[in-house]
Amino acid sequence: MMTNETINLEAFANTVKERVAEFLSDEVKDSKVSVSHNTKNNGNVVTTLMIQPEGKNFAPCIHLEGFYEMFKKGNSLESVLEKIAKCAKEAVTNVPFGNSKGGVDATLFYDYEGFVKAHLGVGLININTNSEKLKTIPYRNVFGDLALTYYIMLTDGDMHSSVEVRNDFLSMWGITSDKLHEDAIKMAKEKAGQVVHLFPVPAFVPGSAEDFPMRILRSESDKYGAAAIAYSHEAIRDYAVSNHSSLYLVPSSIYEWIITPAACYDLAQEISKMVKQINATEVAPTEVLSDHAYYYDMNSDEVFWVTDDGHFVLPEDVAV
Repeated sequence: MMTNETINLEAFANTVKERVAEFLSDEVKDSKVSVSHNTKNNGNVVTTLMIQPEGKNFAPCIHLEGFYEMFKKGNSLESVLEKIAKCAKEAVTNVPFGNSKGGVDATLFYDYEGFVKAHLGVGLININTNSEKLKTIPYRNVFGDLALTYYIMLTDGDMHSSVEVRNDFLSMWGITSDKLHEDAIKMAKEKAGQVVHLFPVPAFVPGSAEDFPMRILRSESDKYGAAAIAYSHEAIRDYAVSNHSSLYLVPSSIYEWIITPAACYDLAQEISKMVKQINATEVAPTEVLSDHAYYYDMNSDEVFWVTDDGHFVLPEDVAV
């Protein structure tokens, strides 16, 4: 008999696979259930339960790590299985862009001009820690070690999901990677209302948040908000000019950046040291963007890397 203290993730996943059918609702009762291991951002592998309803052309994927943690903390296996079954029901009964048969209308994904283009989104990931993934997807280099990637963002009511654009999609749509980039950036700007806002830091910072010279840069419309840096040059330049200072661009995660005037810090190396420390203690491995800060030079209008010893170097001058 398995216990909360001794079971590992693999054994937990196999047990879920074998028993989850007992808890599935009628909508997914006769589903094909399987376990897979998928590589996510930064090469991190996640364990996924796939539940494919009979006669349907889609299979909701449920990441099991969170449910495993629930079980380890003392929740009964039965209560965890009930939660997983509830997730499966919600995914099956709220299919984005479903067809009359209750499946996904796959024809939409072949229609670039009529459907795909209007649902494009962008993400930002690290090149060095995603080298294998980047062999299969189109991307645009940002700051030398970051990659702007592309997604089809599916939002239908309260349901949100995404499909990563792969290299073979381009030939299917008959477009180039430049066309994809141009359309994705255009859509990102339109969804952001043409103007990228630098949000004040939260109120826990001493003093007035509006007066404190630090801002958060993110997109509220894209799944991975840090990608906003790729179309925020004007906002960054204007913020530097208004503060009469060059800026540190601090990668908080794949979701946002912290932007702060360089004049606020005496030692540049403290910035990258802070990034490494936060990555190690506060950011999930799948959400880490970069292990160093960047420096926007107001005079040259260029972005430099901030090295561990506090120097500023252009990306092309760094061996990666």
